[in-house]
Amino acid sequence: MLTTTSIQDGYATEEGSIGVKIYFWDTDGTTAVTPDAGLVWTLVNAAGEVINSRLNVAITAGESIIVELAGDDLVLPEKITSARYVVSTGTYTSSTLGAGTTFVHQHQFHINPVKKLDIWP
Repeated sequence: MLTTTSIQDGYATEEGSIGVKIYFWDTDGTTAVTPDAGLVWTLVNAAGEVINSRLNVAITAGESIIVELAGDDLVLPEKITSARYVVSTGTYTSSTLGAGTTFVHQHQFHINPVKKLDIWP
C-alpha cells in the first residue's frame, strides 16, 4: 500500500490545531483503497516517543482519513525538534498481494514554534 499525506493549512502551529489527511492507494499507486476494520494511528516525535498518549487510536477507515490534532498534541516543550509523525497501521485487500495485507506508514509534519511573551499565561 502506498499513502500520500496533506496537512491542512500547510503546517502546524505550536498548541494550535491541524488535520493530517492521509490517502490510501493500492500498490500500483493509482487505485484508491479502503483499509479494513482495525485501522489505527499513533503520534510520535523524532525520538519515537508517543505524544499525548496518542497510541493506537482507532479511526473509521476510508479511502482517505483526517487525523485531527490540537493543543497538547502540538506542544514543543524542549524546542529541540519540531518533527512529528502520524504512524498509521492496518490491513487492506491488495490487488496483487490479496486480502489481509499489512501496512505501516509514517506521515511527517513539522510544528512552527510560537514566540511566547512573559505576559502570556
